[in-house]
Amino acid sequence: LISTPTTSPSLQVVVVSLVLFANFFAGNVIFPFVPFMVHDFFPTLQKSELGFYAGFLASAYHLGSFLGNPVWGRLSDKFGRRPVLLIGLFVATGANLLFGFSQNFVWAVSSRLLWGLLNANVSVAKTYLSEVCDDTNQARAFSMLGMSAGAARLVSVMVGGFLSNPAEKYAIFEDEFFCHFPYFLPCFVNIFIGAVTLFT
Repeated sequence: LISTPTTSPSLQVVVVSLVLFANFFAGNVIFPFVPFMVHDFFPTLQKSELGFYAGFLASAYHLGSFLGNPVWGRLSDKFGRRPVLLIGLFVATGANLLFGFSQNFVWAVSSRLLWGLLNANVSVAKTYLSEVCDDTNQARAFSMLGMSAGAARLVSVMVGGFLSNPAEKYAIFEDEFFCHFPYFLPCFVNIFIGAVTLFT
């Protein structure tokens, strides 16, 4: 027998999609400028070593996520999905602010690692969605998550590429602040998206 589809929990799907959009945006926005950031931190570094440091910096979040996700999963079982999702969004916003102001390699790695440790939004959001949906509308709801994640990956790398080091690209940003913090602007866009999602 084919079950009659029940009404999809549209509000919950939209909110979870926004959470994942913010999360994937934050995770990918740095990739276009990471090699340049590492070069700024280590101007005398050989090109053959640049990839190692850039890869280490980019993967710091995933290391933190690997260590922190099991803990946050248990906390979400105990205290609920919503508080954990809100904490994850708040941490992501703060960690990206720290990353945008990074003055050295250790600072940048630490902010990414901290974000991964204290953010389990991907796994918690998917768990939450599986709980508010049933067998008749789960596939449609999860397809929205896939679209949200794909859109975030697409937009984030464009923003990271276009808005990094803006003082050298656009006259409007020829300011001492952006000369001193050349990678803050794409992180600020990320912070704005996270803040909007946080208060949705």
